[in-house]
Amino acid sequence: MKTSYGWLLFYHGADHRRVYRIGVALLDLRAPQKVLARAEEPVLEPEEAYEREGQVPNVVFTCGAVERDGRYIVYYGAADTVIAAATVAQEEILEWAASVTR
Repeated sequence: MKTSYGWLLFYHGADHRRVYRIGVALLDLRAPQKVLARAEEPVLEPEEAYEREGQVPNVVFTCGAVERDGRYIVYYGAADTVIAAATVAQEEILEWAASVTR
């Protein structure tokens, strides 16, 4: 999503134990192949039973995100079994973006 700080990207990745988590990155507006910053910690990781148990356990993966009423809604798959949504205050993410672009 376009912000004044850059393109905001929610993405997923796996560790060596095949646990998938969702992170957030900020990409340059004019050259989006340039990563300006990545959050050091995941913004979402498998915690709930429906995220930890299923066809593929310990997995949350992004399926899209939207801005609505001052929040980001991140749609995600969980354990290859269900679709869910998580929200975060837009202000919280934009404060992070501002801090990493100073």
